[in-house]
Amino acid sequence: MSRRFPQSQVTIIDLFDRFGDEKVCREFLFDIRFAKGFACPYCGDSRYEKIESRGLYRCKGCRKQISPTSGTFMHGTHIKLRIWIIAAYLFITDKGGMSAVNLMRKLGVTYKTAWYILHRFRKAMKKRGRGSEKTKVMVSVSVTENHKMRYVKMVSVPNLKGVTVGKFAQKTC
Repeated sequence: MSRRFPQSQVTIIDLFDRFGDEKVCREFLFDIRFAKGFACPYCGDSRYEKIESRGLYRCKGCRKQISPTSGTFMHGTHIKLRIWIIAAYLFITDKGGMSAVNLMRKLGVTYKTAWYILHRFRKAMKKRGRGSEKTKVMVSVSVTENHKMRYVKMVSVPNLKGVTVGKFAQKTC
């Protein structure tokens, strides 16, 4: 490894070695989803068992079946998890932006499948914040000459557009 060209952390070879089959990919997604330990999304129980034949997990408390992809942008997909992981790597490491045609050629899938995967990635990336619709708040602080706080004004606003910010600034100045 040279100083001018440092080695990347994950290579395509590492990716193929690590994610050799669907079982490994499924366990990887499960570990990411339940990084702090398994908690059933239905009842909150921490006990589970694997259903190897279906690639699912079953809560021992409520007996509901849980997929590692449920609640993610891969939910309900019939595309192999290995393809999703390799597509994610290609999408992230491509500097110029990945096209569906380019992804189709690299993965050996149909154009429709490549477009679907990229659409799901882009949709997931557009979501701002931590994944929920939160209340937008404007805050104004009045300070003394010694830079000590005099008062704070907080107002809930419908959006954070320039017009809204401008009106708030005019009212509080």
